[in-house]
Amino acid sequence: MESISTKLKRLKCSGGAEGFESLNRPPNVLSKETEEALHFILDYELNKREDTRITKAIRDAHVPYFNASQETLMLTGPRKIKSQALNAIFRPFWINDSHNILLQGVEKSGKTWVSSALAVMAIRNKKKTYFVTFDKFIEDIAVASVEGKMHELYRVYDQFSVIVIDDWLEKSITDLVGNFVIDFLCKWASEKSVILTSTMSPNEWQAKLPTSDGAAKIIQTFCNNSYPIELMPPAYEDAEFINMEDC
Repeated sequence: MESISTKLKRLKCSGGAEGFESLNRPPNVLSKETEEALHFILDYELNKREDTRITKAIRDAHVPYFNASQETLMLTGPRKIKSQALNAIFRPFWINDSHNILLQGVEKSGKTWVSSALAVMAIRNKKKTYFVTFDKFIEDIAVASVEGKMHELYRVYDQFSVIVIDDWLEKSITDLVGNFVIDFLCKWASEKSVILTSTMSPNEWQAKLPTSDGAAKIIQTFCNNSYPIELMPPAYEDAEFINMEDC
């Protein structure tokens, strides 16, 4: 257990920590009950601050379902994820090693829910995270390319350790935007942890990208460094979905 003075320092109460240390020198004037009460109060404040940090980070990351977690995933019936795969992706080693995850499945199979849960897990592990739909992603690229602000867009994304792109390649793209998409993903796939959700297998990506060479480059760069997880229907219709926009 952390000492009271350590907890006070974590709360940036250095003066309080020094005062407690002086009180705690022999002869100790604090009873065991008083110390236990102080531990309770400090733990409560630390937990409250951590919850506030997580909630703000989830909002800033635009995670659609902030209550998504491994514990809230529905693991029964035809929508069950194999426990080995589930346990693997809900350990942060893949983030620390800059590995990627491909969540593949038909519509309503829970891809957005699972990717939200992974984003929340990353945030809880103090990894700066961003969640974006593919539609919004290519819109940002199109605007930045027209306005000559691609360097600024690169800088925005460079600050994140984990990037989630929901509904990958679910919308048609121009060759110009497609080439930027290839550049972005190939760069990130080896430097960050990228989570893609898609109804398509990697073999189907080629038809959606501007060049076969670009498609092959993405498949090689991303898929060779990723964990593929297939989600089966029906969707998580019994789960309690809480959308950030409703809060």
